[in-house]
Amino acid sequence: DNVTIRVTTDVLQNTAPGTYYAGWTARMKYAFMEWSAWKDTGKDPAALTLRFGLTQTPEIDMMESFWQRGITNTPIDYLGFVPSSDIGAVAIVTLPGKQGQIMAGVYNGSGYGAAETNRFKDASARLSWTPLASSSDAGIFQTLAISPYYWKGYNTNAFDANAAGLQKDLW
Repeated sequence: DNVTIRVTTDVLQNTAPGTYYAGWTARMKYAFMEWSAWKDTGKDPAALTLRFGLTQTPEIDMMESFWQRGITNTPIDYLGFVPSSDIGAVAIVTLPGKQGQIMAGVYNGSGYGAAETNRFKDASARLSWTPLASSSDAGIFQTLAISPYYWKGYNTNAFDANAAGLQKDLW
């Protein structure tokens, strides 16, 4: 009852020279186990969910709940600001009273689309606050969500792999 598994593939044309296959291929985009660690049974319940594996990054998880992926990637993924998924461990807290969600995770750092080249790990967190969700007279503003996020990470220095990392923080 408390464990689910998600596997989503991504189809792409591999054109990089010297790779394993030059043509159309499929790869894993999401492949994770989700455990509902705690479920409140109240009227507007709170919950704690844990994910392990190749999972969505916090901002992508929120955006993909309303973005039409069949058309294109979310803007922050398409423009390369954050990877849409990465290997990591994530905690998701659903706030009571339909007040929103907190999602935080630690990730491998390079994203799902390339070989691992970064010795650093990234941490990211998002708060989605829905102040009018429990208000029956809010109309279309009942779905208003305010979602700040913070991404803390480093890239390996291309000139000296043993040097301090190059900061890649986002908010």
